[in-house]
Amino acid sequence: MSRSESIVSKTKKTSAKKNTAGRTLGFVIISALFSMGAFGWSQLGARSTNLSLARSHTQSIKPLRTLDNKGNWVHTVVVSPDGSTIISGDHKGQLKWWNAKTGSLDHVTKDEGHSDAVSALAFSSDGQTLVSGSWDNRVKVWDAKTGDLLRTLRHNNDVRALDISPSGELLASGGVDGTVRLWDLRTGQTIRRMKTDSWITSMVYHPQGDHIALGNRNGSVKIWKLGRHSKPRLLHSLNAHKGTVAGLDFSPDGRTLASGSADKTIKVWDVAQGNIQKAFAGHAEEIRSLTFSADGQTLASSSNDETVKLWSLETGEILGNLVGHGKTVWDVAFSPDGQELVSAGGDTTLKMWPVPSQAAVSEPEDSLNPPGQGDVEMVIDQREVKPVYSSSGKVLRLQPKLKALAKANQS
Repeated sequence: MSRSESIVSKTKKTSAKKNTAGRTLGFVIISALFSMGAFGWSQLGARSTNLSLARSHTQSIKPLRTLDNKGNWVHTVVVSPDGSTIISGDHKGQLKWWNAKTGSLDHVTKDEGHSDAVSALAFSSDGQTLVSGSWDNRVKVWDAKTGDLLRTLRHNNDVRALDISPSGELLASGGVDGTVRLWDLRTGQTIRRMKTDSWITSMVYHPQGDHIALGNRNGSVKIWKLGRHSKPRLLHSLNAHKGTVAGLDFSPDGRTLASGSADKTIKVWDVAQGNIQKAFAGHAEEIRSLTFSADGQTLASSSNDETVKLWSLETGEILGNLVGHGKTVWDVAFSPDGQELVSAGGDTTLKMWPVPSQAAVSEPEDSLNPPGQGDVEMVIDQREVKPVYSSSGKVLRLQPKLKALAKANQS
């Protein structure tokens, strides 16, 4: 190749087999760069301009079961804390209770349901109470076991996000009018109203219950101290996204906040400092939701690109690519044990998926570069990429590093 080309290949000619692998690798890299769905990307530091290509153990995963919502697209889904029940909300305003083990439909709301699309659902931590928010300007509180409606709360405009505090005492809700309302969940009384500068598009309580994160249409994420007896206090304003923040979740230990946006990226934040730790990109279209697994090691995200992706929080690797929906995947939820995932689609289905363990998709370090296989090195722009071989000489994946780091290691 000439020096004017953007891809420079340096091959150590040790065998004919190696030369073939090098030629094949160039095609693999070019194809991957165009598709971009085969890799995860991680960015360390909010001001860094270089993205380092993360290793990918991507598996194509097939659904365990598909639940038919009878022609109504499913906008939101939650799994009960004991893992026995899946509850979905659709664009006709219906809530449905599904048996998580069998997939059978156990209960459907009728006249007591919403009159417009259900936009958000949340369980109380004890699994006794369910709340739903809708474009009909209403929040409804339900007995999660029986499906009975307990009370209806009113907003001035569409409700787009809500969550129940870990204690089960407070309910926060927000929407198109930019107002966050804090309710006493037991009585339905309004405790506090807080006006923000944009639509509220996502929200989640901190595991300790003293903070709440709000995602906005303008791309910002704000973490507030919001309680029953104290005035709201802004702790952090996180401004790294360039589009609506539709997905938010705290890690189970509360140290990390993940946000997913219409800009197709996931940002991972240090909650105490308010700084970006990492940024992942792999979806082809805007992100609609994201959630942590119970152990905090895996993130699941859904997108307009009709896929769900499973990410390693530590490395940014894409662990699984869940393909099966025919339209936007609006929401995702893990089972409490983290072994399954349920997704809600615009194709009018819910799908249940197996979740591979990270141990199952990772390989021992001593198997990454078997002796006698030699090296094939390539430079793409400012990134050095090395192939990782199997014991048979097959290229398993690409092992990229920043060029500067590669040079440092060679010196």
